[in-house]
Amino acid sequence: MPNTVADSIIRFPRAVSEQATIMQCRAKLNTWVPVFKAVYDSPECQGDGTVACPFSAPIKDYTVGQLVTSVEEFDGCAKTDTEGDRYKYQRVASRAQNIIVMRTAYFLKETNQSAAFAEWESKHTK
Repeated sequence: MPNTVADSIIRFPRAVSEQATIMQCRAKLNTWVPVFKAVYDSPECQGDGTVACPFSAPIKDYTVGQLVTSVEEFDGCAKTDTEGDRYKYQRVASRAQNIIVMRTAYFLKETNQSAAFAEWESKHTK
């Protein structure tokens, strides 16, 4: 209970903003879950997958930058929406990270940069 009118004015927008954020998080979740389900159900992503997997419909039009943003958003949503399904937020974030990793790995392979990456990596793991 606010002590003063000023307290209630300050607190009210924050509560509304937090609720709006939770609603936005849940709406994004409802958008992204079917996207990743379709991707991982696609023939390109069965078994070990192919270079076509991280570019299969409907994920093909998303850039790595957009996927990175979605990971950050869903990590934030998992922390904000304490009454929501934290597992779903984490799963969507993990699926986006998987697509990023696959695209990066295929890029390194196709552009013959795997050796350069291995050298770079060894410098950072010692």
